[in-house]
Amino acid sequence: MRSPVLIVTQCCAKKREVELFRDMDQSVLNVVSPRYAHTLMKGRELLEQNVYGGRSVTALSLYNGFEYKVLDRWLVKERYLKGEIDFIIISAGYGIVHAFERIRAYDAVMKGHVLRLWLSLGLPEVIANYAFRSSATIVYGFLSKTGGYVDIFWKAARHMKSYGLQAKLVSPESCRGTAKVLKAIGLSINKMLRENRIPRYVEGCRINVSDV
Repeated sequence: MRSPVLIVTQCCAKKREVELFRDMDQSVLNVVSPRYAHTLMKGRELLEQNVYGGRSVTALSLYNGFEYKVLDRWLVKERYLKGEIDFIIISAGYGIVHAFERIRAYDAVMKGHVLRLWLSLGLPEVIANYAFRSSATIVYGFLSKTGGYVDIFWKAARHMKSYGLQAKLVSPESCRGTAKVLKAIGLSINKMLRENRIPRYVEGCRINVSDV
């Protein structure tokens, strides 16, 4: 599946092993170059002890935190199937996963030794390679400025430039509370999916868009 717009967002701690998209199964491993597929597999093997889920479900079904509760997941599927957008998630347990990649629940956060592991393996380069090979022309990182997500995305954007890709970071600002920030991310993605634009304010948060 090829699309001009690639949306990148972050995983979350709360998970629910209920499949919403039984007809979907798309892995980033089938898109990135073999060397980067190997990078992802190596990281996933090193973090395998953190996986506890009993069944594999699509990532967009599994993640169930504040961002995902407000995200219009079915609209993500609709626009993806039309070839209008692509959607990947920076995952502490898996590196990156496609929205419709089947994964198991895990207990890991993108900070500390987990963040250092993925950076040492070259996760930013993997993301840039995925963006290039998915034929994206612009990449939007909808991310909170907590954990290591923004750091990873900034580094990935530098590699994207070598592919001739444009990257933009979209982050809520001027609002307090993790729940509010994460909800603002999900609602901002909805706005982009529905109206092809990023809102200036959501739920009292100013949505900052910066070139990276």
